[in-house]
Amino acid sequence: MSNSVAVAATFSDGLEEATSEGVANDANGAKSGGSQRRLWVKDRSGSWWDECNNDDFPEHEFKKAFRMGKSTFDLICEELNSAIVKEDTTLRNAIPVRQRVAVCLWRLATGDPLRIVSKKFGLGISTCHKLVLEVCTAIKTVLMPKYLQWPNEASLRKIKTEFEGISGIPNVVGSMYTSHVPIIAPKISVAAYFNKRHTERNQKTSYSITVQGVVDTNGVFTDVCIGWPGSMPDDQVVSFNGLGFSTL
Repeated sequence: MSNSVAVAATFSDGLEEATSEGVANDANGAKSGGSQRRLWVKDRSGSWWDECNNDDFPEHEFKKAFRMGKSTFDLICEELNSAIVKEDTTLRNAIPVRQRVAVCLWRLATGDPLRIVSKKFGLGISTCHKLVLEVCTAIKTVLMPKYLQWPNEASLRKIKTEFEGISGIPNVVGSMYTSHVPIIAPKISVAAYFNKRHTERNQKTSYSITVQGVVDTNGVFTDVCIGWPGSMPDDQVVSFNGLGFSTL
């Protein structure tokens, strides 16, 4: 028998044995009242997250991992619960809300590749990718309208007074900064996203989108504008973000 035929025969025998064992297990589960579920997902270890999710997990370690304290994490989970919660099915249990939020926050906080996030939380890579998108969407639709608001007139007067006390400059209502998030070259309007500064600094062609934020004297964000092409000057981003120079 040739090597290729031997390998094929061995694989076939192993597949048949595994299939027979799986059928036997299903049959045994049926005989015992159907209490056993058929395992159809890959078994992964989520021990790291189980440890983090324990009440006894140190606060400083939790904050180091997720860039926020437990109370803030709990608040986010509570606020997003109705938007991201999933029901269990007959095939598998749904991923808990806390784990869904944790996957997204870890990815955002560390920038780790999805394969690393997958190993950390004992979930598939595609599952982690989906969770990040779902939770980010929920943050935008649920949390941003509630917590990210431009100050009213009374608050603006207070902020102006506080900034003047710090800098001696009157009529300042916020501190603004624009940052650039590196992206893969888009297929459309690629020149608009070309980042000259990053290209010169990194010695390789770079593309980005802008993130422009305004904070008050306590560092609380009052406005965020995300997504304009990296080649756009900061002042032009301001003119498009709804604030305008007249406000500032």
